[in-house]
Amino acid sequence: MGTAALNAALAMEPTDAATRQLSLLEPLELRHLPQEGLSFDEALPERWLQKVLGTSMDTGEALEYPAPGRARLTVTPLGPVENHPPILVRGDFQAVARTPCVRCLAEVDLTLAESVETTLFPPASPEPEQPQGPKGAKHRPEDQKLEDWDEELPDLEALAEGTYTHDRIDLPGVLEEALLLALDMNPTCADEAGCDGRTQALLDEANRPLREAEAQPDPRWAALHQLMGSEPKED
Repeated sequence: MGTAALNAALAMEPTDAATRQLSLLEPLELRHLPQEGLSFDEALPERWLQKVLGTSMDTGEALEYPAPGRARLTVTPLGPVENHPPILVRGDFQAVARTPCVRCLAEVDLTLAESVETTLFPPASPEPEQPQGPKGAKHRPEDQKLEDWDEELPDLEALAEGTYTHDRIDLPGVLEEALLLALDMNPTCADEAGCDGRTQALLDEANRPLREAEAQPDPRWAALHQLMGSEPKED
């Protein structure tokens, strides 16, 4: 497939996945993927988001999702489906995660909104021994070639970000990875001045017992103060 043919394939109107009762939250069987591709536009329920990412992998803090998210993805085969071609998954998603601020511990709403564009390849089968050509180059087996792709196309293997099995595409896994990449590692309040004040109040409260203990006279010096005829003074 040349560049013009590829562009034509991507320009084809994809089938609405909802009309075929297909969901992004379930693995997609390759046999259900039409040549023109599938278009998904559906909500991401709070329970699914909580199951996928219930705690931050960086801070360990609990994450809550106050409302459903949304994902709009197009799944396009880059070749005849029966030949197990590369699969292009692209689109975007939005969600809101609620988590404590890493500084003042107040609740923070994080907007997760990212684009998704990944190329999935079928797993390569072991390459059998092939006769060498006149220059010693090995021939690739027919079941590993991407037939009809010309040199004008980009290096698909360099663009690969994942794989799919010969019969199933893990669409929930693609979304889960995108969510993880979109999550802020150190969520903080947008109100910087207010956050500073709340953080300082937390520090003052945490240090209060130590300061009170330091203000009391040290009983170990009581005998010395008596010899010197003085009483220990409080700071």
